[in-house]
Amino acid sequence: MGSSIRPIRSSRGRAAVCLLALGVFGGCASIDLQPAYEPPREQTIPSSVVVDKPFDQAWAGFVRRLSSSFFEVNNISKESQFISISVHRNQAQDFIDCGRLSYKVGGKHWTFRPDQPGRYTGGSGFRATTVIDHDVKSYLGRMNVVIQPDGGGTLFEVNTSYAFAMQTTGRDEVRNLLGQVTNAEHLDPMQASFRFTSKAPDEQPFGPVTVRCQATGVWEQLILDLARRS
Repeated sequence: MGSSIRPIRSSRGRAAVCLLALGVFGGCASIDLQPAYEPPREQTIPSSVVVDKPFDQAWAGFVRRLSSSFFEVNNISKESQFISISVHRNQAQDFIDCGRLSYKVGGKHWTFRPDQPGRYTGGSGFRATTVIDHDVKSYLGRMNVVIQPDGGGTLFEVNTSYAFAMQTTGRDEVRNLLGQVTNAEHLDPMQASFRFTSKAPDEQPFGPVTVRCQATGVWEQLILDLARRS
């Protein structure tokens, strides 16, 4: 995993107000995240295949198989030799990779995929609870498929674009013996939006780290496999 980077601190840092007591009051609330980031492994994404079939036959076979898949066809034109398809949120997250992000929270490590939602819950002290929420929204995956005659065969070429946004928020609460919150700290929200294609990844600052997101090549390979079976 990558080298450690300076801690992420709450807006008031370690200067939290401590409510000291022996019975009713709790301790001191503060959030101190120590992050480390491992980027995704670089890879070459497949983008084209030539099928040994004439255009009309390859087109008809591909459209037939595509119509029975879970992909949504947005635009199709045999005259323009072009098909546009998309995937929904739950599908799109399977086709992107943003590496692994790790936080050390209260002596414990929480490692997760920044391109998928997650939550950390743990105790950080005497009657203290730390909750870190990582939310991901606005997944978008679109693909353009160009189908053209190529000699005696047919060329299938794909180009994919992806977009999504993510945010991390957190809070640390101390409760007394009555269950009342006596002190709380909040992590400054960290946000980033990504737009990238199957040919070019995207890097954005996310708190004190830089996160790189890229296509996995899974969707592209699925479509090219459909073309081979057309």
